[in-house]
Amino acid sequence: FMIKEIHFLLTYRCNFECEHCFLYCGPWTPGTFTIQQVDEVLQEGVKLGTVNMVYFEGGEPTLYYPLLLESVKRAHKYGFKVGIVTNAYFASSDEGLDLWLEPLARLGISDLSVSDDPFHHGAHGVQAQVQGHGREEVVAAAAGGLQVAGLVGVELALALTADHHLRAGIARCRAALLDDGHQHAGFALLLQVGE
Repeated sequence: FMIKEIHFLLTYRCNFECEHCFLYCGPWTPGTFTIQQVDEVLQEGVKLGTVNMVYFEGGEPTLYYPLLLESVKRAHKYGFKVGIVTNAYFASSDEGLDLWLEPLARLGISDLSVSDDPFHHGAHGVQAQVQGHGREEVVAAAAGGLQVAGLVGVELALALTADHHLRAGIARCRAALLDDGHQHAGFALLLQVGE
């Protein structure tokens, strides 16, 4: 048994409070790594000699953006590839995407996993509720942000619930991503109960 990846729950704090969350994350949930704790775990990963990938997750890791950026820098310093798991609440405009994703692009992340599904955000996704966009548009905006930020070639994973309203949209989103140069775009399809 070899440990190949480290997954940091950088924080338990999240901008959402989902009933299904097995970590009980939410806006008022305490518990966030310090940069010293992150560094200590990274050093232990180096000592193991088998770890090649580090993920920063949550909660919502971008709520502590300076900590996330410094953690990514340090992970790279130790020779690890880096992935980030986010709900992409910031994906509401190209300007916002540039602001959030450009620094990560400069640091060279290898994987960006974006979650948007009815389990997390209701029937049409949180961005749809806030911005008036459909879930398909939210996914396309997050994926488009990768291109805007210079992350073409980064593995993009989109966790979507495969309800009957979204299946056709998933195919269109995937085709658009591939057309835009996202050769490693993947979709994690979660079937709803009874499907």
